[in-house]
Amino acid sequence: MKLKPAAATIIKDLGSSPDEIAATLAKWQIKGKQKDECACPIANHMTTQLAMQGFHPRVLVLGRAVLFYDKNKSEDEGFLDYVDLSLPAESFVEKFDKGKYKQLIEG
Repeated sequence: MKLKPAAATIIKDLGSSPDEIAATLAKWQIKGKQKDECACPIANHMTTQLAMQGFHPRVLVLGRAVLFYDKNKSEDEGFLDYVDLSLPAESFVEKFDKGKYKQLIEG
């Protein structure tokens, strides 16, 4: 499987609502940092899940997209691909950044 379809499946499998996504991440003990596009729970989950499939990109969750970069190159040179973030996942990130889902906040 290629990076983009693998990532799209991971996003879809998180859930169909922000609360369902939070429950899925909590079940898998995935935590993250607020307002950190490289270390939010979704970025951390994507990094782990993609690594298990043999992919090792740097993952950034920005707005309505998840961007993938080669870890060994600058952002200017290392862009690999992106996938759209689902509306429920986007809403989850917004709520997480505002302090909801405290059980998922790292530290």
